[in-house]
Amino acid sequence: MSGVVQQRRRGGRATALAVLVAGTFFMELLDGTIVATAAPAMGRDLGVGSAAIGVAITAYMVTLAVVIPVSGWLTDRIGSRTVFVAAIAIFTVASALCAVSVSLGELTAGASCKGSAERSWCPWGGSPWCALLQDRNW
Repeated sequence: MSGVVQQRRRGGRATALAVLVAGTFFMELLDGTIVATAAPAMGRDLGVGSAAIGVAITAYMVTLAVVIPVSGWLTDRIGSRTVFVAAIAIFTVASALCAVSVSLGELTAGASCKGSAERSWCPWGGSPWCALLQDRNW
């Protein structure tokens, strides 16, 4: 295969990877914005005060911080693609659980799962870029 063809393939891969990584981080930012904006309405729907919704938000934030080292370790052990796909699946299911939650406990559990999934794709976002840049001799 000629060098030009290989370079075009890498360029297409780089574009697809950039869109994928940007999309996941956009989902994360959008999710955080929605939760912060909707907290009072969620409290009313669940029959708790706005301050009580802070429990769910705190659980979400704590799992964001705790899961980063674990997800980096998992990425090294089982691969970035596997961790990424699992994180997207967990995030989707956890988002659905949050949407149908009828109590503060259910919302907190769903938010914790969402936080762990979001941070699981954090190490994934950097590792493919490093590999791609190594291929390009940057």
